[in-house]
Amino acid sequence: MTLFCGTSVLNGTLLSNSWVTSAAKFQQSPWIISNQSARVSIECSHDDSSLLVMLWYQHRPETQSMMLIEYNYVGTDNYENELGKQFKMERLNVLTGSLTVLSASPSHSAVYFCAASITVMKLRATPS
Repeated sequence: MTLFCGTSVLNGTLLSNSWVTSAAKFQQSPWIISNQSARVSIECSHDDSSLLVMLWYQHRPETQSMMLIEYNYVGTDNYENELGKQFKMERLNVLTGSLTVLSASPSHSAVYFCAASITVMKLRATPS
C-alpha cells in the first residue's frame, strides 16, 4: 500500500494539500513563495508508524506521468538518476520527513507528492 500527499510548485509558488486517507492522515507544508536559486523545503508527515518507507514524486504540468525523485527506507536515501544533485531528502523519523529543492529554478515547477509505504519493490531487468 502506498499513500500520497501532494504539494504544488508552480511559477515559484508552492501550493500545499493535506488530507486523511483510509489508513493514515498526511500533512504537508503550507504554501510557500520562493525566489529563484533559493533552497525550498517541503515538509511531510503522517500518523502510521507501520509505513517505513517515504517516497517523493514529481509531476510536471506538461507530462502525464509522475517521476520518482527518491525514497528512504530506514535511513537509507535512494535517489533516482542524478536527482540527488537537485534535491535532498531528510527523514527525521518514520513519521516525518522533508524534500528540499537545493536551488529552485523554473524547471522545478511541478506538483510534488509525498508517499508512504510498507515496502519498496525494486524492478530489475532480466537478460533475455
